[in-house]
Amino acid sequence: MKENTRTHKGDEKKHKIIVIAGKMMADNGPDAVSMNMIAEKMNITKPVLYYYFKNKDELIKECFKEGIKPFEEPFNSAISQNLTMEEKIKKLLENQVMVLKKKPDYSKYFFKLISMPKDSLLAKLINEDSEIKKARLTKSFSNENLPQKHIQLLLKLLGMSILGLNMEAHKNGADNIDKNIPAYLAKIIANGIKSIKTLAIALLICLSAFPAMAETITLDQAINIALRDNISVKNAEATSQKYDEYVKENIGGVYPQISLSGTYTHYFRDYRSVSGDGVHKGGLDDNMLNASLGLNQVLWAGGKVGSAIKMAKIYSKAGKEELKIAQKETIRQVKQMYYAVLLSKKMVEIQRETLDLSKQYLKTIEAKYKQGLSSDLELLRQRVEVLNNEPALTKAENSYEEMLLSFKNLLGMEPDADIELEGGLRCGTTIYANISDLYKKALESRAEYKDLKYMSDLYKEMVVIERAGHYPYLSLFAKQDFMGNTNQAWPKGDENGWNTYGGISLSLPIYSGGSVNSRVEQAKKQSEIIDNNLRNLERGIRIGVKTAWLALNEAASRQESQKTAVEQARKALKATETRFKNGLAGLLDLNDMALAFNKTQTLYSQAAHDTCSAGAQLEWTLGE
Repeated sequence: MKENTRTHKGDEKKHKIIVIAGKMMADNGPDAVSMNMIAEKMNITKPVLYYYFKNKDELIKECFKEGIKPFEEPFNSAISQNLTMEEKIKKLLENQVMVLKKKPDYSKYFFKLISMPKDSLLAKLINEDSEIKKARLTKSFSNENLPQKHIQLLLKLLGMSILGLNMEAHKNGADNIDKNIPAYLAKIIANGIKSIKTLAIALLICLSAFPAMAETITLDQAINIALRDNISVKNAEATSQKYDEYVKENIGGVYPQISLSGTYTHYFRDYRSVSGDGVHKGGLDDNMLNASLGLNQVLWAGGKVGSAIKMAKIYSKAGKEELKIAQKETIRQVKQMYYAVLLSKKMVEIQRETLDLSKQYLKTIEAKYKQGLSSDLELLRQRVEVLNNEPALTKAENSYEEMLLSFKNLLGMEPDADIELEGGLRCGTTIYANISDLYKKALESRAEYKDLKYMSDLYKEMVVIERAGHYPYLSLFAKQDFMGNTNQAWPKGDENGWNTYGGISLSLPIYSGGSVNSRVEQAKKQSEIIDNNLRNLERGIRIGVKTAWLALNEAASRQESQKTAVEQARKALKATETRFKNGLAGLLDLNDMALAFNKTQTLYSQAAHDTCSAGAQLEWTLGE
């Protein structure tokens, strides 16, 4: 008996792991969920997790089996019954709608599943299950005496219809799916499948039976799109690559410089030379050839070459920080705009709910008016309330569309792109109780601060380079020359000769009119300016961190307070509605409470938005 009890508890534990892990994987994707994360969520150790599942693949398979269970029984019942083709299709589609209503989140997961990478385990499991169901459906429709190609087309039309139902559920909610659609589609498919000509019409009707599906974008996807298409980020990437090439250019100055040159000269008349006793003809043949191969190696330039290389490397590091600046600024803008769009969407929902309530109250008053329990003044007042709420909803909808348009522009999308943002104003922002450690973190992580420090180092090296104008320039050179002089096509024998020589070259600046000193002083002053800007930026970063920290804590506190207020306002509204129906409260009381509920929801949504936005701002000030 004890053994049976232990086995039962073990089964419960295993099922609980499957349910929780399945939810985590459905929300985030299997690759983003580790066994460690599942163990932490379950508050169990990894050995316990591996006791039930030998590896992650086995857990994924079990989660998949659990996920498709709600569809197995409705599918089996539809194909096992002795029904006509049209009735069977209708039953399959009705069962699909029934499950979608019971599992509102399934339509969202459905689109995540069908977009999984083809080589993933989950995609393979989906494909295997699909093939099994296709085989069973083929067998189920085999008694219709249809050609095989017609059955295959029938399955495709059925698949398109199921896809359409999921699209409709995801866009407008499963409860809003027209109850007549399964019968409508079943009739079209069943009649069309009997003729190739009507198949094309059936296909078009199935395609047009549902609205176009808006592309759902998560916050992470929006950030990735912006980082890929934002012009500032692209330019920063190009600048970073340019600085990398600048490093190579300056390092090249350390190596020997080898050059090859040559000239060919032809005299069209006798060569003439001038001396003290007059002009002389001749002395050179018609053709003269000169060639030279030279090598030059810098030995010392007053530290100029070394500083140039250091400067190039600093430029390269600064370029990478400038890229980070552009990326993080873009991420901040996307996050804050994303939350602003979600807030606008929430305002639409609140205004729509307010309008629906006012219409609902109007129906109640109309019913009471017919019974002689309400006056014509109350009826007129409520009609005015409805008319006042309608433009408020229109304004909120327009505001949402405008905000969405600005967001698409930020992402580099076309204005007509049909997108929808996933999620709500729940951002999981970290609330820091102490600010002291945040200053240090920001100064260590902010790309702007690092970039300015690199600029400070850069101008210190610039001072060295300009000062090198006072010092000697020492280099090693070697050269081999060829000279030929002939009346023939090519000099031969004693008509040509080679010279090879080399040595050390020293160049010592004596006087430059003070220009070198001036350039040195300019570089020093620029270095001072950068250091002043660096200290000013340090102060600005601290101010920015504290401002964002205060804003976040205030918004989070306000959100928590408003959350309680919303719950209380909802209860008060329900109570007032009940009192109104029982004649214990007036219309004015009812509308005032509905207005209070609207305002409370608005304040809560604004507080939730402010918390998310302030969190994004604080992350940016900390260089995250």
